[in-house]
Amino acid sequence: MQLVMVHGSGQNELTYHYQTARFENADAVNLPGHPDGEPRDSIRGYVDWVRDYAQGKGYPPFVLFGHSMGGAIALDYALRFPEDLAGLVLIGTGGRLRVHPDYLNRCLDEAQWRAEAPAYYEAINAQLAPQLASRALQSGPMVEHNDLAACDRFDVMERLKEIGLPSLVIVGADDIMTPVRYAEYLGRELQDAEVVVVSDSGHFVTLEQPEAVNDAIARFLKRLDDSNG
Repeated sequence: MQLVMVHGSGQNELTYHYQTARFENADAVNLPGHPDGEPRDSIRGYVDWVRDYAQGKGYPPFVLFGHSMGGAIALDYALRFPEDLAGLVLIGTGGRLRVHPDYLNRCLDEAQWRAEAPAYYEAINAQLAPQLASRALQSGPMVEHNDLAACDRFDVMERLKEIGLPSLVIVGADDIMTPVRYAEYLGRELQDAEVVVVSDSGHFVTLEQPEAVNDAIARFLKRLDDSNG
């Protein structure tokens, strides 16, 4: 089964480093502007790009993964083009993604943003910190600002009940950006959703607790295979 994995604001395919290492047919994409090309200024624009990419690869139907902003992209994709999808994996995300002004303002001070990146990623994953920081620096603070602004405008809270695709919702127990209550809301509102809360993890749960995340994904994919078999 084909898996398409979409990263969050200002990030890249390294968000799914441990998932692409474990799962066959996993394609972790780099959205436009991350760092190549021009970023889209809305979730809808990114959805259009992902759909063109997936169709160009001949993927549909596929399981669409989304972390943070990627989760917004996955939800909007499911609302607009459910026929393309076999399921959803929603990680550290929500049906609405209001962004605190501090996160937006942080991106406007480029010198400080660049100075803080190494320590920020060291706290998330020491092994991958140099690569994570280097890749984020390539995209730059204004791409992250663009993405966060798109997230801030995103709201499909009232439409989640329309999504009938099998869905796995994963969240770090200590996530302060998209807290557990966001995942629990998705679990209640989506027609067919399982929620997994991963202990000792924050917003970048795929990098902080990869084994727990991968085990949850493996169980979900087996369920999809069994239901299709």
